[in-house]
Amino acid sequence: SEDLTTTIGNWDASTLNEEWKNVTIDLTPYINRIGQYEISYNMVTCDWAKDWGPEFKDWNVEMYGLLPEAIERVSNTWKFRITRSQQTDKPEDFPTRFQVSIRRKPGRTVGTIDLRRISY
Repeated sequence: SEDLTTTIGNWDASTLNEEWKNVTIDLTPYINRIGQYEISYNMVTCDWAKDWGPEFKDWNVEMYGLLPEAIERVSNTWKFRITRSQQTDKPEDFPTRFQVSIRRKPGRTVGTIDLRRISY
């Protein structure tokens, strides 16, 4: 089963360009218990055009320091899976941040960034 999806950000036609841009998203308010979470970049426009949309490199997650083993890209999609394996009494003392370099392919798009907790 899956928990509800929460929109945590978006982009529009002018947000991304063809140059790489480092982006950090604070996930602390959303990732507050042990489990797996999925970040999805979803195009609202032109999802039929394979030459359009965001490109990613150098993704990482910070929870208790940088934890490259706690994040993976789901195949060659616009989704990333984060595994939180430790519980803390005060999550705000250990911020969770998703870091990625992103740029757009030649076409301009609009989309949302969604987060959901994966339940088994």
